[in-house]
Amino acid sequence: MHKIQILMALFVGFMLVTSCKKEPISQPIVEKVPSDDKKENPKEEEQKPEEEETPKEEEEQPKEEDESNLFPTPDNSIELKGAPAERLLTLLFKRDFDRILALGETQISHNQLAEIKSFADQLIEKNNAQTQKEKHNLLFKWIVSHVKYGSPSDASLPDYNSAYTTYKYGSAICQGYSNLLKVMCYTQGIIAPVVNGFANFNTLGNPLGHAWNYVFLDNTWYVSDATNNIFYKADEKEKFNFLLPEHIDFVLWKDEQMEYVYQNKELTVGSIRNNVSSSRLTVPYSIGGIRISNFNPQSLPSTIKEIYLGSNIKYLGVADNRKLKDVGGHLEKIAIDPQNEYLENYYGSIYEKGDTQNIPILIPAQLKVIKLKPIPTVGKNIIYGHQGARELYFQEGTEVIEEYAIDSCPNLEKIYLPKSIKKVGEKAFWLCHPNLKVIYF
Repeated sequence: MHKIQILMALFVGFMLVTSCKKEPISQPIVEKVPSDDKKENPKEEEQKPEEEETPKEEEEQPKEEDESNLFPTPDNSIELKGAPAERLLTLLFKRDFDRILALGETQISHNQLAEIKSFADQLIEKNNAQTQKEKHNLLFKWIVSHVKYGSPSDASLPDYNSAYTTYKYGSAICQGYSNLLKVMCYTQGIIAPVVNGFANFNTLGNPLGHAWNYVFLDNTWYVSDATNNIFYKADEKEKFNFLLPEHIDFVLWKDEQMEYVYQNKELTVGSIRNNVSSSRLTVPYSIGGIRISNFNPQSLPSTIKEIYLGSNIKYLGVADNRKLKDVGGHLEKIAIDPQNEYLENYYGSIYEKGDTQNIPILIPAQLKVIKLKPIPTVGKNIIYGHQGARELYFQEGTEVIEEYAIDSCPNLEKIYLPKSIKKVGEKAFWLCHPNLKVIYF
């Protein structure tokens, strides 16, 4: 019996020992750096690494590219100054008008144009008008007496404010009056572009939005406002502050790369031709003897990655009309001449010089690292829909970041916040990368 008990005890002990050899349950792995007294081969650890081979003397280290030769050279061109009417007249006097302008922005079918031409021809022939001014005056007076000021909300009229609807139904607002006068003059070989801007009728409040025509009659420019039955020579200086042109509806000049228009009271790059294949674009200093001051193209080839702007450029459109935000989705860089007194480049983002609010007016769509100037309170949508950003830095001096300050930037992975931050909205960084990291530095 005693032997059996001893054998049973030995068996149980054996089972306990073998059960201890099972694999342990998985646990988080924590890596530790071994201390000096536990090194297995201290002599080996203390061996000095081999010295790196020094660069050969003839091999130069890479340097930053000199961009000075990429900016346009200043010239003796005329800078547009004075009232809007004076500015536009300067442009018109500089351009040759040896042929009738195309209808351009004015939309009209071939049959509609033929119908209006037939009517205008009969009116001219009936009244025996000979000179361009006589022909214009007949067409002008017919519009004044047959078209009534209406409402663009009138759903009974198709294509309201078009030249044909204005002619056919006799109802329009100022845009329709101007479109019809332009088309009627066109049928008689008269240049009569439509102008949009403001009218200073000495009423309470700000000048009113308005449309009218400039007409070129017997080598003289006139202002022709059929809506208000107003007609006078365009160079009458005492009227420069009455009708204030901001835009004229035809291209002033063209070259191999660009088209130039009058927009926002400035000579403006209005579009870039699709045949531009270079990745870099330098905007000229002037065209036609007039200094270019606004860069706001409505088209930009996807081949262009970098744009170089000289000291002449004052504007990139205006706040509610910056076309580069729409057409520049492939832009990586906008370089500003250091001599520019109006714009500056701050770590790739474009700012207006002297703007105390420190709000960027444009950030290239493919700029990967964005560094903002210090902004005490960052409001809604300071950056919206930026596809290229990967990292964003707020600088020291930034204190409050409000809700939706950074919105719809799907590739933004890291945001760096300075010690000066006091408050960050719960939704301040909205619709960014799902693994967005916010880092205080």
